[in-house]
Amino acid sequence: MPAPIVLPDKAIFNARAQAIGGNIEAITKRNKMAKLLVSNFRGWVESSAMSPLDLTLELDKDKNGLISGDEFSTLLAKMTGERPPEWVTELMFSFTGASPDVGIALGEWLAMLAALGLDIPEELFEVKTPVTGTIVLTSSPPHLVDEGVKFRFDFSEQVDAYLLSTIQHSNGAKEEMPVGADNMDGATFDTMTLTPDEIGDYTLELMHLGVRLDTIRLTVVEPPVQQKRAPVKSDPTPVLAPESHKEVAPVVGAPGLKGLVEALELTKLRSEASSMAAASGPMTLQGIVTGKETTLLGPHGYRPSVTLVVQGNGFTVEVMMKTADSHHDISTPVELTVQPHDWSLARRRMIALEA
Repeated sequence: MPAPIVLPDKAIFNARAQAIGGNIEAITKRNKMAKLLVSNFRGWVESSAMSPLDLTLELDKDKNGLISGDEFSTLLAKMTGERPPEWVTELMFSFTGASPDVGIALGEWLAMLAALGLDIPEELFEVKTPVTGTIVLTSSPPHLVDEGVKFRFDFSEQVDAYLLSTIQHSNGAKEEMPVGADNMDGATFDTMTLTPDEIGDYTLELMHLGVRLDTIRLTVVEPPVQQKRAPVKSDPTPVLAPESHKEVAPVVGAPGLKGLVEALELTKLRSEASSMAAASGPMTLQGIVTGKETTLLGPHGYRPSVTLVVQGNGFTVEVMMKTADSHHDISTPVELTVQPHDWSLARRRMIALEA
């Protein structure tokens, strides 16, 4: 049957026992009666043939986790044949700094027994099991550049924080992002969406208190090139009489950010879209925040941070924010000054930077 007492980590327990031992030594040096009491108490315990655990359980009659002065006096009377005077009880309790009226916690009592040279059973000590954790890739391949890749991190027990690192194989660049418990989805798990802005191989590392719990490799590729459809052959355009010719007005794109998005929609190559976006100046974006993603991979100065997904008037923009401390909540309106940065061929949406 397992012992109903669980002591703290053994190193912590031993430190407390050492401190109590110092108290006993200091008190017995200046009090001869205290020295005699300690010697007699050891003798009483040894002659009783009771283990420290049995002795402790026998003392805690009401099973409240405390040894009261009355409980100690009652057991000592049983062991010696007479009830001790109050000063004996007060002196024993003073070794731990406790009061007979309040009582001594069972852990403190066992630490005092250890300080008096008695052996404490190993099975009473709490055994620390190392935290384990896993990275689960929840997005299906292929993983495309500028497209969110979803992960889940699971831990064997509650953690106060963890560290996520990404290593880009092409240049060895390493980015680290600490995540505290307040920003986790749960006490033992978290989810995250990362948006890589370059193709290539990446390694993700999940760390806790300096220990690597798990790693996973991620390959990011360009989206497939859309095939152009062959033009449909038609009959030659008939020649119209001069009087039937009409002047056609040029098509003018919508002004501002919407016009730029419409122009980017017509590009075929990412390089062409990126150049067009970068060449434009800062613009005003108005819309509704529909999502938030973690920016661990992105331009310098915008990582680690967050990316807001903003729904404008007929278009969507991903805005990389300068800091992760963004006060824009999902489903709330927002007005931002942004610098167009790139175009996601995979998701057909603009990527912008907070200006």
